[in-house]
Amino acid sequence: MAKFCRTCGAEVVDESLYGAARMLKHAGVDQFTIPARLQSLDPEQRDNFSRIYQRHAVVVARHVEQLLFLQRHLRQQHWAAALEDQLVAQLPWADDVLQRNSTPPVELVGDTPVVAATTARTIQQTTPFETTRALAAVGRLRLDDWSSVSDTFGALRSADATVRTEAALALTSWRVQLAAGPFDDVRALIDELRGCPFVVEAAVRLAALTSDEMTIPDEAADVDRETAIGIALVRGDIDRLEAALAGDDLERAAAGSALARLGVTGSLAPILRAGPDFVRTHILQALSLARRPVPDLDAVLIEVIEATTDERLRELATRVAAPTLSTVGALRVVRAAAGDRRIIQAVLQRSELPAEGVAEVLDLLIADGLFSLQQYGLSSIVDNDRLADTFVPRRFTEVDSEIKVELLGLAELQLNRRSDEDLHRFVLSVVFGPHPSDVRTAAWWVLHRWYMHQGEHRGEGPMRLDRTSVERFFGSVDAFLPCLITVVRDRDALHEVSFADFAAVLFGSADPDLIVAIQGHHHDGAELVAALIEGIDGDRDDPEVRLNVNEAMIVLLSQIATVPEWRVDALAAIRRADRAGNFHVDRAIRRLALAEFGIPTDDQWNMLPIDFVPTRFDAVNPAGQLELLAVAEHQLIHFTTDQPDSALLAFLATIGDQSSDETIRERAREIHRDRAPHGVPSFERPDT
Repeated sequence: MAKFCRTCGAEVVDESLYGAARMLKHAGVDQFTIPARLQSLDPEQRDNFSRIYQRHAVVVARHVEQLLFLQRHLRQQHWAAALEDQLVAQLPWADDVLQRNSTPPVELVGDTPVVAATTARTIQQTTPFETTRALAAVGRLRLDDWSSVSDTFGALRSADATVRTEAALALTSWRVQLAAGPFDDVRALIDELRGCPFVVEAAVRLAALTSDEMTIPDEAADVDRETAIGIALVRGDIDRLEAALAGDDLERAAAGSALARLGVTGSLAPILRAGPDFVRTHILQALSLARRPVPDLDAVLIEVIEATTDERLRELATRVAAPTLSTVGALRVVRAAAGDRRIIQAVLQRSELPAEGVAEVLDLLIADGLFSLQQYGLSSIVDNDRLADTFVPRRFTEVDSEIKVELLGLAELQLNRRSDEDLHRFVLSVVFGPHPSDVRTAAWWVLHRWYMHQGEHRGEGPMRLDRTSVERFFGSVDAFLPCLITVVRDRDALHEVSFADFAAVLFGSADPDLIVAIQGHHHDGAELVAALIEGIDGDRDDPEVRLNVNEAMIVLLSQIATVPEWRVDALAAIRRADRAGNFHVDRAIRRLALAEFGIPTDDQWNMLPIDFVPTRFDAVNPAGQLELLAVAEHQLIHFTTDQPDSALLAFLATIGDQSSDETIRERAREIHRDRAPHGVPSFERPDT
């Protein structure tokens, strides 16, 4: 043992007196006189000094031991010795420093990673030293305590480069990246790794995090197990990765995910069948992102889907299995989904089922009450032409109203895709069919939107009351009339804004040829007249009446009911509507009034034969004769020959001479006087 200190040159004291010597130095005794002072002290006083010093030394030892414990889980091992040197040089402490540093003892147990992480957490929470706190956070992370990520990022900002190295290596470990990453602040991590003294470990991490060309020596795999697996992940070493499937959960998850990305799936079936959900989720996530068919895993994936209660796991398994699912497999998956829309979406969007298989899947959804237009994936099967345009029509009558509305939405998608005429005809048959109002109006909205989608800005469509439209969409007038009656009697539908506008246009579009055909169907024609009268009467007390529909119904009724058996009731109903002064209503009343005498409305008089009035005159009463005289006057005014028809003038002259009704006689004379050309004799005219 040296006799003098090599640093200060003072005499070295006996080790047993070191504590007392430190106390004397703390009291201000010069180091060169300390040995003499020790010898002059009372032995009891020397012992008291030693006991006081020992209290401080015990506290130092406690903090050093804590760092020794943490160093078991760190790469560098110098911190405990450095702290001891730092603290011993400070002893004895002032009372306030001693009190601050005298933290409660920590039981340094670490039989398992979980227990060791708990111990490290306690150290972190109690230590007064910043470096120990930072290293405790890093140690916890290396012991798989993911809650320490934030604290470890704090350690990454340490002024001590060695602490930053530990933090960077811990945060960029494949274990941490898998369980708690990726992290936003990756640039700071990469910068720290590029100056890291642990070259091999840093190279493995940089290869994983960057596109840098990193050289990793072959012997690097022997550094430790974590580094070896990290190298296998970077290099795609299939043998090492398959061996890692027998490791802990993180190793299995990392290795399985890497194999999935590489397309090496043969060894994954056992772990997918019976592995922990954490491991299976990571592997399935990798398989899903790879978007690569894995037919060799079909059976095990369906088992997972049917057996698991984890929704996320089931969804991932479905996304992976979907591309190679058979129809039977798809049905099993949909049943296992128990209404989970994400599972159903994956089957519809990702599977390559033929049209028949897709139809079976949708049939299952319908049977279970789960079919909905809001289901993501339906548009995909339509866009991919994997659903026949006959799907909706063939199932429509077998489902309830709620599903009918959803099916109509599907039909709209198909119409937008292909504009199939048979499907168009079917949806229009729903508009006119024996369905509840909500189904009827839903069908109309489908067509209305489709018509506008095709560029028809009003969205009214081609359906009109003419033979061409009726035969195109319904085949015959016989088939159409009951449908029209159904619409007329659906008051709720006629109150819906868009449907009401359609109905008003439809009722107002009657073609004369179709009117004649309707009049020829006595039974259904009478039913239609009765329905129109009911509707018009019902509108009188309806505060929400759609006036455009009411007006169109009045016009249609006046056109159909010009035959004797319907005319009186129809005219009475229109008059009860009390809408005199409305041009179309007044014209409807006029039409039915003229119909009593077989006279059409004024707008058709130009098309009447010139002998129309003479051939009918004697068959009608005086009121009808006055109306016929008005027709005759119109024909004389609007003649298309060089002169007014002489035969018609002669007929008027005869009536003016021979009619027994003075009013008729005088009216005929008046017309003759006004319309006979000059030179033609007339009644009491000055030029005759």
